Amino acid sequence: MAEAHKGEMAKRREWLCNNLFVDASEVPFDLLVEELGHGTDYKRFRDQFFVLFSAIAYRSMAYHSKTIIRPEMTEAILAALKMGIKAENDRSIEKQLDALNGAELLLCLGQKNESGLVRYFGELFSLVKDAITEVSEGSSNQWAENISKYEGLEHQTKPITGGKHKIDFAIHYSSHSKMDLASVHLPVEAKSETHSNLSIDCFGQLADYGYALWTSQPTRLFAPVLYLHGCETRLLIFTRGGCRWVDLGQYCFANSKPRPHEAKALRDSLGRLFFLLSLSPDQFGHFCDVSSNNPIHLLFLHRQDSTVVSAITDEDVIRQNGNPSVDIAKGKKFERPINPRGRFAHVYSLIYRRRPAVLKLSWTPTNRLPECAVYDALTRAKVEHIPNVIDSGLICEDSFGYRVEFLLIQDCGVSLAQYLKRRSSNSIEDQCNTVTSAMLDVTTCLKQAWAAGIIHRDISAGNIAIRNGCTTIIDWGYAKTIDTGSGLISDLAEKWRFDVDQVVDNEDTHDPITGTPLYMSIPVLVGATKRSVVDDIESALYVVLDAVREVQAVAPKPIGFDFKNNRTLAFVRACCFSLIKECLPQFGVYWHSSTFDRLLAVVHKFLFIRDGYIGSSLAMVPSFKRTVDDTALDNLLSDIEELLPGRSDKQRDTGPIGSTIAGIKRVEISDPEPVKGQTSNLKRIRESKENIRPAGGSTNFGSE
Repeated sequence: MAEAHKGEMAKRREWLCNNLFVDASEVPFDLLVEELGHGTDYKRFRDQFFVLFSAIAYRSMAYHSKTIIRPEMTEAILAALKMGIKAENDRSIEKQLDALNGAELLLCLGQKNESGLVRYFGELFSLVKDAITEVSEGSSNQWAENISKYEGLEHQTKPITGGKHKIDFAIHYSSHSKMDLASVHLPVEAKSETHSNLSIDCFGQLADYGYALWTSQPTRLFAPVLYLHGCETRLLIFTRGGCRWVDLGQYCFANSKPRPHEAKALRDSLGRLFFLLSLSPDQFGHFCDVSSNNPIHLLFLHRQDSTVVSAITDEDVIRQNGNPSVDIAKGKKFERPINPRGRFAHVYSLIYRRRPAVLKLSWTPTNRLPECAVYDALTRAKVEHIPNVIDSGLICEDSFGYRVEFLLIQDCGVSLAQYLKRRSSNSIEDQCNTVTSAMLDVTTCLKQAWAAGIIHRDISAGNIAIRNGCTTIIDWGYAKTIDTGSGLISDLAEKWRFDVDQVVDNEDTHDPITGTPLYMSIPVLVGATKRSVVDDIESALYVVLDAVREVQAVAPKPIGFDFKNNRTLAFVRACCFSLIKECLPQFGVYWHSSTFDRLLAVVHKFLFIRDGYIGSSLAMVPSFKRTVDDTALDNLLSDIEELLPGRSDKQRDTGPIGSTIAGIKRVEISDPEPVKGQTSNLKRIRESKENIRPAGGSTNFGSE
C-alpha cells in the first residue's frame, strides 16, 4: 500500500473517529430487532431453526491458542442441546447432524490468527446457508429465499474493486455480475484477540468500511459492519445519527473442551447472527431490495402517504407498462463531500423520458423540515424560478431518527460562473447583462418565496443554476418556514408527516449556523439569530460577484472572498461596502459595465442603507435588526429590471462611464497569465470597448 494512500486513509479514519466514536452506544439485540420492525420475525425464525442451530453448535469448531481446532464434544453437550426440542418435532437433532455430515468444517482446521477466523467464518456461512435451504426445500420459506441472495467472499489480500479497502471478508449480493464495493451487503473484519472495548484505531477501520457503503450505495438506510474478535461477534450499525453496536455472542467455542451451557449459548448466538443474515436487503440496510442482477433502475410507486421503491433491471422496465423509473446506473453522480453522520444526499444527473433531469435522494433528521414539503409550498404559491418537480415522495418516515425522501426535478443547468464561461459571446457587457438578469430572477424568486413563508438560507454558487438564459434557485433542503398566518405549515405537516413544533423550534435554532460561510450575509456570519429574505439577497450578491470574479480570473483570492473565519470575513465585507466606489476590486471584479455599476448601487442601497450606512452595525452587533420592507423589495425589483437592455429608455440613453482606453490605462493592473484555454482578460476587455469601465476609474453609481 503506497505511503500517500496510507496517510490519506489514516486522516480519514481519524476524522471518522472524531465524528462517531464518542457517541457510539450499545443496544440490546432484542431492542435492535424491534427497532428494525422484526421482533416477531425473530421469534418465528428461532422456533423454526432451533433444531438446526442446535446441530450446528454441536458441529462447531473452537478457536484455542489462536488456532482453529476441533473441540471435544460429549454426550452431556448433546443432551443439553436437545433440551427444549419438542417431542413432536420430526426434525430431530440426530437427523440434522446426519444432514450436516457432508458439510464438515474441515478446511479451516489448523488455520491460525485472523486468516483462520476468516476461513472458518466463510465455511460457517456456507454451511448455514446450505442447511437453511435444505431444511426449507419443498416449502415456501422467506429465510431460505433471502439467505440464498448472498455469497461470502474473502478479500484479505486484495482490495475490493471500487475502493481501496482490504476488508477481510464480505457478504455480497450473489446475483450481481461484479463482486465490487457496490455489491457488498455486509463487510466482515477479523482480529485474533478478543476485545471487550474497541480501540480507537480499530473503530476507525470499521467506520471506514461503513462510510464506504454510504458513499457507494445510494439506497442505504444504515451500513452494518460485522466485527469478529477472537471467538466473539459484534455488529456495528452506522446510521446517519451515529453508531450503535450490539454484541451477538460467540460464533465458535473459546476452548477445546466446551461445557454444556457454552454449547447452548453458542446455539443462541448463532441464531441471532444468522437471523440478521437471513433478512433481505430491504429488511436490513436498504430501503429497497438491491440483490437482483445489476439493478440499475429505481421505480417509484406512490401508495397512500408513502412511496414504495423497487430496484429493477432493464427487462423489468419493459414490463412496467409505462410506470416511471429512473436509470441511476447510466446517470452521472454529483461527487460531493459526505459527512459520516447527519443529513446528506445522493444526487444524479440523468435522462428521464428523453429529457435531462436530476434525482435527489435525501436523508434528513425527522425534526427538520423535509425538502419535499418546501417544494410543495413553493409550487402551491406559484413561486417563479424554482425547479419543475417531476415527482417527489417520502420513502422512509423514520430510520433511526432520519427520514428518506426523493425528488425528481428538471435539470436546471450549470452554475452562473460556468454559464458565463461557456457563452460564445463573452464580452464584459454580455457578462454584466447576464448576471444582472440572473440577479433579477433570483430576487424575484426570493421575494415570492418570502411572501409564501419560505426562506432559502443557503444561497451559494452551487445553488443558483442557469440554463438557456433562465435562472433557477435549487437545493431548498435547508429552507425554513415562517408563520404567515395562512395555516400552510400545518397542511404541510399533515401531508409530509412531521411535528410542527419540533421542526419550527429546530429550524429557528439552526438559523445562525445554516448556509455556506463564503456566501453568508454579514449578520449571519456574526451569529444573528433571525434570518430574513434580505440575508438571502445579500448572499445572492456574493454569488454574482464571485461568478464575475471567476470568469475574469484576475485575482485568485481577493479579500472579499478570503475566508479565514466568520467574524473576520464579516468585518472585511463591512469595510469593503463602506466605500462602494472602490469595493469591486476587493471582490476580484476589475472589469465591468455601467449596467453592473448600477446593479451594485441599487442592491447596495437595499442591503446597507438605512438612514446612512449600516454595514458596520451589522458586523459588530449580532442583534442589530435590518428592516424588511415589501415596498423596498418591489422597488429593488423595478430598479434591477430597468437596468436590463430593452427595458428602460434611460438605460439605453446612458453612455459609458469611464470606458475610454485612457481610463483603462490609468488602472495599474498588469495582464496576468490567463487560465489555460481562456483568452487573456485584458485582451478580452480591449476587444470589447463599449460601455465598459475599469474598477477604480471615475464613477457615478446610480446616476442617469
